[in-house]
Amino acid sequence: MKISDKVKQYCLVMAVTGIAVIIYMVCYGQGRNPLISIDANKSMDYFVRVLTANHGVIEVNILEACEYNLQSLVMFVLGTVFQNFWTGINVYYIGSFFMISAAMYWFLQKLEISLPIATGIAVLTAFLPFHVDRGEGQLITANFFLAPLLLGMLYDLIYQKQTENGYRKGYLLLVCIAPFVDVRISIMTILLFGVLILHRQDWYAAKHLLGYFLPLVILSIIEGALVSSLYVYQVEDSLQMAQGEGLRLLDMLMPMRYHVIDRLSDLRLKYDIDFSVSGENGLNTMGFLFTIGFLWKMCSLFYGQKGDKRIAWLGWIDILVIVIANVQGLNLLLEYIGCHVIYWNRMGIFILVGAAATLAIMAERLKEWTQAHGGKAVITLGYVILLAAGIIGFLELLLRQESQMFLA
Repeated sequence: MKISDKVKQYCLVMAVTGIAVIIYMVCYGQGRNPLISIDANKSMDYFVRVLTANHGVIEVNILEACEYNLQSLVMFVLGTVFQNFWTGINVYYIGSFFMISAAMYWFLQKLEISLPIATGIAVLTAFLPFHVDRGEGQLITANFFLAPLLLGMLYDLIYQKQTENGYRKGYLLLVCIAPFVDVRISIMTILLFGVLILHRQDWYAAKHLLGYFLPLVILSIIEGALVSSLYVYQVEDSLQMAQGEGLRLLDMLMPMRYHVIDRLSDLRLKYDIDFSVSGENGLNTMGFLFTIGFLWKMCSLFYGQKGDKRIAWLGWIDILVIVIANVQGLNLLLEYIGCHVIYWNRMGIFILVGAAATLAIMAERLKEWTQAHGGKAVITLGYVILLAAGIIGFLELLLRQESQMFLA
């Protein structure tokens, strides 16, 4: 049976992701803190706490223990198959790197990015902030594969205006599954989707888009009600949590506190002290690459017709995310009316995925320019620059003062 080119492309993405994951795990295995471990200083998912407390035995309703979450249910099934709940959790966590890179590659294909660049950016995105450095305790971050899938859906339906060819089964399946993978990301998508539908000002298209929007809303409400039934919230505590867990661009864009370069580490530490920064404390940065992507998106908003409209559209998404999820943003008002989402800082995933996509578009344009204006030497130099940038971005995850491997 002949293997299609598309299958070959995804096999390549998976192979490169596998190599990167192995390097990442080996490096952290050499350091002070193992990659896969329970960290007492980090909060644990409810499902992990239940398993840890009962040594893998579920004494309550399995759906309640999983918080009606498909990820937790899959981990439970994997633990049953391997007859060890830690093995099931670890297999899913490691597999999430591959899910994120595959989803990101799919999104970049929609943006018409060539195979080499799309592969590199997709693999880099698999090591997004909040996803790395988690291990067994916080598996909820494995859901970040939803972000490129949902952005790809919005890109097709809103930006590309593909609303004339009937409903796409894949997108209908996505909006039906998303709330049960992560209701928080689903609520964020509802807000983005709703604003974008209104901004389009096309009633005919709006009626079509409601076929995707309404299932997402209804199922998110159902999942939210199911999860909320497991907890008792006080308004004051919810507001405090929303403020404490609100989105901070500082956490995404500044260098990490433990950067191997003292000047960068000290710079971040000074900001943390001066602004009393809490939360991730500099452990969640991909470095200056994503910062460049974010700033380019913001600048593209001012160019209008002269700039790349795709990048400007991603920048428009960023503005919405900041208005909704940032500290003192719309999230506080939602908490007042009882929509308890928390962890709004993780909504920065939409900004980071967009920044990665922007980097891919910029790299693609650089490649096209070198091919049009230079010989083989210039083209080779262009590829070397792109490859070096990707490697540096990946190494920043490993070059930390707490990682003894690089200080020996």
